[in-house]
Amino acid sequence: MKLLSCYIAGFGKFANRAFDLSGQIVVFQEENGWGKTTLADFIKCMLYGMDAGRGKAVAVNDRLRYEPWQGGAYGGTLVFTLRGKTYRVERTFGRTPAQDIGRVFDSNNLLSYEFGERAEFLGERIFGVNAESFQRTAYVPQGDLPSNGLPEDLKGRLLALLSADTNGEKGGGTIARLEEAERKLRAKRKPAKGKLDEIDERIELINRQEQSFENNRARASAIRASVADLDKTIDVLAEKLCAIRSAMEEKSRQNERDAQRETTRELELDAENARRELQALREFFGQVDWKTLNVDGLENAVAEYYALKERVEELERRCLDERFSVKDTTELETQAEACRQKVAELETLIQEEKTVRIIKPKTKTVIPPKRKSNFWILLLAIFALAFGAVYCDSKPVVGLSLLGVGGVGALFVFFRTLPKKVVKKEGETQEIDSDDVDFRLAIEYETAKSEWNALLQKLQTLRADENRSKEELASERESLRNKLSEMEVGIKNFLNHFRFEKVYDYRSAVASLKENMLAFEKAEERIAHYETRLQEYTAKTPSEQPLSAVQSEYFHADMQTLKLDVVAYERELSALKEQRVLSLREAETYETAVDYKQLVSERAFLQEEKVRLERRYSAVCSAKELLLRAKENMASRYLEPVAKGARTYLSALQTDGQKTLRFTGEGIPVYEDNGGLRELAYYSKGGKELTGLCVRLALADAVFAKEQPPLILDDPFVNFDDEKTEKAKSLIRALSQKYQILYFTCKGTLKL
Repeated sequence: MKLLSCYIAGFGKFANRAFDLSGQIVVFQEENGWGKTTLADFIKCMLYGMDAGRGKAVAVNDRLRYEPWQGGAYGGTLVFTLRGKTYRVERTFGRTPAQDIGRVFDSNNLLSYEFGERAEFLGERIFGVNAESFQRTAYVPQGDLPSNGLPEDLKGRLLALLSADTNGEKGGGTIARLEEAERKLRAKRKPAKGKLDEIDERIELINRQEQSFENNRARASAIRASVADLDKTIDVLAEKLCAIRSAMEEKSRQNERDAQRETTRELELDAENARRELQALREFFGQVDWKTLNVDGLENAVAEYYALKERVEELERRCLDERFSVKDTTELETQAEACRQKVAELETLIQEEKTVRIIKPKTKTVIPPKRKSNFWILLLAIFALAFGAVYCDSKPVVGLSLLGVGGVGALFVFFRTLPKKVVKKEGETQEIDSDDVDFRLAIEYETAKSEWNALLQKLQTLRADENRSKEELASERESLRNKLSEMEVGIKNFLNHFRFEKVYDYRSAVASLKENMLAFEKAEERIAHYETRLQEYTAKTPSEQPLSAVQSEYFHADMQTLKLDVVAYERELSALKEQRVLSLREAETYETAVDYKQLVSERAFLQEEKVRLERRYSAVCSAKELLLRAKENMASRYLEPVAKGARTYLSALQTDGQKTLRFTGEGIPVYEDNGGLRELAYYSKGGKELTGLCVRLALADAVFAKEQPPLILDDPFVNFDDEKTEKAKSLIRALSQKYQILYFTCKGTLKL
């Protein structure tokens, strides 16, 4: 992975700032307070997002600390390459992670969902570790000492890379199965229950039931007789409700069919307009397949043609002069500088994806134009609300979903028709489609860049011509004239295949050809879109259903009256069903009778089963404890390769060979010094920071074997002496062959 650039809309003290990160070693040497740590944390947050930020103190709450000082947008963008592809991640941060918005776009400016719908898995999918492990390896902030052990995620990552149990599973698979077996036998948290918990509850219930038993089957029979009468009444009410609902559904389907017929007519009209546009483009291209056209080659040829033409004119003018004029060189340099500034401005506009076209700003309140889509959205929202009210009692999920959809549609139309304040040109208003603006910007950018390259080439040639004779210039002029004629014939032959409405110069012809190719592709996409929607509407159109005599009677009644009848019948039916349930429960209570001998037999069986399961529970707990101990020993052994890598880096930075770096079982670095183990707290701050840097580099080598992250170094050498500083800088330069380095420092002596 390699970072290319970032743009900060608002993050801490930065607002509307862009940074180029495309180098293999990117150095930021700025004074204290410039915002080096803020920029480093911004890059980390763009990869992993922000945590919940629950602390009230600004020092421990990044979400609160990095709120934009000037207000406004909170977030920005980060552009990077990954496995040959270019991506752009955009994030906007809110008060909580639930309010954050994250999206990833590919090189075609299309949403990419391979890192999660809200880019929540971006860092984990790229590097395979969480944010804490990334900060403990690839991100080296100033003064962050490795005093505690490794995070659990990083330990799991090392175990996954270096070990597997006997079944080929990761190290924690067997322990997880033992924990699951333990929970199934004896749950640790209520209301969850294991088998032993259920046996205990059942034995307790049997002990309570042993003292009282009665047989009330006669009373239960009377209750069931009354339930049979209730069933008949419920069936009559249910039949009426079914007839009314069928009539209401048919009335709604009739309205839906009418609405879909109108929508179908509009879609057919749009499809016909798109076909006419496509036919006009086919007449323009004739027999030429636009997909096979080498327009880039034509554009390069046209640019080369005009460059040669200017060169020939320049040579003709120079052949008439006795001496070369320095004024021509000065003018060309001025023109080249103006073209360079124009190219830079266009690059900024294309990156921000907007075009500013304002002659004289003037704020006006504009009422949005009436659109047919507003009417249809509002109509569909009303239907959704009506159906939601109908189904709310019988089918709560469907009813509430329809009510929600209808409410959202109504709010959308309301906000869409509100008057809005916009900035318009004085005396002129022009709306430009965003796709056309982007395409025209791209054409203008390519034209300006070609002109700039031509001026640079011309300036270089002009300077070289100052020592050449007129005869050489005349010979070159004739050669270029012949080449210019051949190129013009080729360009004309290429353009003669197309039917231009009026005479174009060659640059305009290329631009018009590109616009028509883009319009051809869009017209085909629109036709396919309209045909697909027509098929969908045709498939969704409800068919007419025949009605019975009772349903026909209700069909001609008023819709509001039918709704009131449905509500009344449903209430009555609900009351009868509730009464039926209560009666059945009462009958089941009286019918329940337990034989005392059966209870005694069941209790004896449960007690035997409890003894057997308790033995098994004890064995599972013992096995889990042994495996946990084995895992700790295994983790300490698998940290040895990391320690070996850290010792290699330490050997390149320090001259003291008496101490050997090792790791404890919890991943805490210690030194073996004079036969004993000493923690880093015994050593100087510079020594601890030196150890921390080497440990992080060794962990990065072990964890990021497949995808190397950028190493973010925030002034890590501030406490080093001169000798170690020079060695550390040499080491970082060597690491840039493998990693991209982002280096932040406030001192010129520490600059790489």
